[in-house]
Amino acid sequence: MESTHIQQKEFELDISGMSCAACALRIEKTVSKLDGVSSIHVNLASEKAHVILLDDSLQEEVVVAAIGKIGYGAKVVTNQDIRASRIEKEAAYRADLREFLLSAILTLPLLIQMFFMIKMHSSTLPTWVSFVLATPVQFYVGRRFYKGAFYSLINHSTNMDVLVALSSTVAYGYSLILWLQGHTELYFDSSATVITVIFLGKLLEKKAKLASSDAVSTLANLEATTAHTIIAGKEKDIPVTDLHVGDFVRIYRGEPVPSDGVVLSGSTMMNEQLLTGESLPVLKGPGDVVVGATINQGNSILVRITRVGSDTLLAQIMQMVESAQGSKAPVQRLADAISGIFVPVVLLLSAATFLFWMIMRNFDAAWLPAVSVLVIACPCALGLATPTAIMVGTEIGAKRGILVKGGEYLERLMQIDTVVFDKTGTLTAGEMVVSDIMPIHGVTPAALIKTAAAMEAEQEHPIATAIYQCAVAQGYQFESADHTEVIPGVGVQGILRGKKIFVGKPKPHSKQLDSLLEKQIAAFESQGKTTVFVTSEELPMGVLALTDTIKPDAFKTVQRLRDAAFHVILVTGDNLCAAQAIANPLHIEDIHAGRSPAQKAIIIQELKTAGKTVAMIGDGVNDAPALVAADVGIALGTATDVALEAADIVIMSSDTHRFLHALELSELTMRKIRQNLFWALLYNVIGIPLAAIGFLNPMICGAAMALSSVTVVINSLQLRKESIKLMA
Repeated sequence: MESTHIQQKEFELDISGMSCAACALRIEKTVSKLDGVSSIHVNLASEKAHVILLDDSLQEEVVVAAIGKIGYGAKVVTNQDIRASRIEKEAAYRADLREFLLSAILTLPLLIQMFFMIKMHSSTLPTWVSFVLATPVQFYVGRRFYKGAFYSLINHSTNMDVLVALSSTVAYGYSLILWLQGHTELYFDSSATVITVIFLGKLLEKKAKLASSDAVSTLANLEATTAHTIIAGKEKDIPVTDLHVGDFVRIYRGEPVPSDGVVLSGSTMMNEQLLTGESLPVLKGPGDVVVGATINQGNSILVRITRVGSDTLLAQIMQMVESAQGSKAPVQRLADAISGIFVPVVLLLSAATFLFWMIMRNFDAAWLPAVSVLVIACPCALGLATPTAIMVGTEIGAKRGILVKGGEYLERLMQIDTVVFDKTGTLTAGEMVVSDIMPIHGVTPAALIKTAAAMEAEQEHPIATAIYQCAVAQGYQFESADHTEVIPGVGVQGILRGKKIFVGKPKPHSKQLDSLLEKQIAAFESQGKTTVFVTSEELPMGVLALTDTIKPDAFKTVQRLRDAAFHVILVTGDNLCAAQAIANPLHIEDIHAGRSPAQKAIIIQELKTAGKTVAMIGDGVNDAPALVAADVGIALGTATDVALEAADIVIMSSDTHRFLHALELSELTMRKIRQNLFWALLYNVIGIPLAAIGFLNPMICGAAMALSSVTVVINSLQLRKESIKLMA
């Protein structure tokens, strides 16, 4: 029976109109009820939603319409929209700022009057003036709260807008009734101040959130807009969006690379800091890959375009960062659970406060503390606690060449107690060289290396690259092999000049290995060298021996991990002697050699079954199953596309010490999340009782509520400074 593979569909939405965590939860619940939706995560801090559909049966427009029906704006985001989205948000912020200034101008006289009334026990403004000043604040500036409250209530839920609209309306309405009854001690100042102060808090919060979401927009701004194409020998400038795979472009000094490509002629120094976090430029020459948005700091070069649009590495990085910033860490479940019931509980507490003071004293004494409870209680700080920290953490990582695919991996990384390393290309330089060429009798060294190089020419593995470069360096010309097939963890086989060729580990067939070859292989392996066996029609042609060197940064990385009591393991497909040649200098005692990709994954599973929390660090096709099996899979930037796809965290350089930075980033981010949750909860635990006993008036409560949200965002932004000290 054939199995069908269901292709999931993912997209991002820009969300507008959210005021607190309850809004984000309501959107999630609404969209989750649609047939065809696999999952949705709404990020209050970034004001984005990440939606996964089961297939193409449900269109994005249906999701957007469903969100619109409950009172929020939604728009599908594409890579091309990132700059525009940032501009729109900044324009919206400026519009809100102008509206706040109007609100502040109208509220200031009322605020001054409030202080005079406290000191002199008399009003300084005529009652009608207070009414005229407070009314536009209440119904024009405050319309956003009424709108949010309306949509919330008709959808049978509550949010912060309900609290603000209800509390300010009570103060305004009660003042209006007292005025009509001839009283002069009114509370128009309280209603206007509550709206203005809370509006100020939301404005500061929006400004801080803009600062915490700079990573993707910064990457977008690095993209080139124009490309110097070469057509029929003539140079012509075209928009980057018009580039196609195969186009030839000229890149001059100081210009960004317009799209991913391969250098055809010329050599230069390329600044790849946006990818790797390293400030030192990298030499690029013919045959080398260049990445879009990296900066040419030397001579002009001619490049053939290999990827455009959403296929480029920069576009993929931007998508990865966007997805990570919109994801949820498991620790946020606590905040979501509390936020879901918070507002109804506050309404009950406010009603209880009113009844208590009504019974104990009278209506005049009861309404003010009840309104204060409504004003001071807000789930905003709780809802912002986790996503703002994750946004800043992923931004810091992106700037340092550490790409985290989701907040859950930042949290899980902090729980790691076991680190499993691949060998070749991870702990070693991965730039292996052929040290020995041993053909059997009747086969020349040239024939042996040419045959092996023909098979390995199209492969990405470091061993394949070393064999190919050895043949090229000796000036050999060789034919292309046909029907090549990689046997993971074993080697490569194919057809060359009509004969079946195999290059890889010796096969267990007696006719392939005689005693002389066995002794030679044993001698090479006892020296820690990697041996490659070459056969033609299953008959031996000879053996190649390759060596590799340990990366200088690997010593520091492994030592730091051992000092921190991590269990460090080496897992490799190479033989035991080759593994020990690397493990012994690094003082790694737990070695698993000669393991296939499937066996590597089994080792990871066994460790997890034993109660270990495992991080796997690798860079090759052979590592992909183990990367998927690990609690956190980490691929180095020299990794293949398969490994990058399988990994949870991508380090955009070959330096293993960046893993230590990733650990530190995880610890810093989780510490901030815990701090934010603590202060958000403590604020409400202390503030609500004080408001209920009448110790705080609505104006102070509004300021405290606004301050709590701003404090959480600012505390998250402190990650930037703290990370500079720890990740230097």
